[in-house]
Amino acid sequence: MSKIFKIIIIIVLILTLIVVGYYFLFLKDKSEIQDENGNQISDQQPYLPADQNNNGQNNQLNLTPQPQPKVVSEETKIKNFSRSFSERFGSYSNQGDYGNLEDLMPLMSDQMQTWAENYIIQQRAKNLDTSVYSGITTKALTAQILSQSEISAQVKVSTQRIEKNITDEQKIYYQDLILDLVKLNNTWLVDSAEWQAVE
Repeated sequence: MSKIFKIIIIIVLILTLIVVGYYFLFLKDKSEIQDENGNQISDQQPYLPADQNNNGQNNQLNLTPQPQPKVVSEETKIKNFSRSFSERFGSYSNQGDYGNLEDLMPLMSDQMQTWAENYIIQQRAKNLDTSVYSGITTKALTAQILSQSEISAQVKVSTQRIEKNITDEQKIYYQDLILDLVKLNNTWLVDSAEWQAVE
């Protein structure tokens, strides 16, 4: 074979490879995809196998299930709210200037806000010595609903309380808090809070 003939064959092979590659990359009809039964389907739409739809027919609609929002029961909302409120209500220090009560004002009914405001005024009027630290940390252990209606509830929150002073001495005790709740504008608020005798 002559040198020119070999060059022509190589050029033809290279052009053939380019044309075949171009076909597979850009021109091949994507609608030729087939399902497990040999039926043509389009990859332009999601595909469900025949056994996952109503009539055994290929279903090309996107039927991806959407996650359902988690439904929280009213009882769970009341218990969670009561535990959170109790921990913040019962945790304070003599150097905190009653910030725990002021922070909780938006979670209180008008009656409870009035009580908290009066309590803060009375305590500040005593001019207690705050140079020596003392404080209480409260952890809610359980919440039990004693009674409940559409617009009110009474909850007993059992707590563990840790009292500390400047020497880091700790006194641990358990105390229940009874909360009366009212529901205003679809929001639970504390209407009264009463500490029970220490166990």
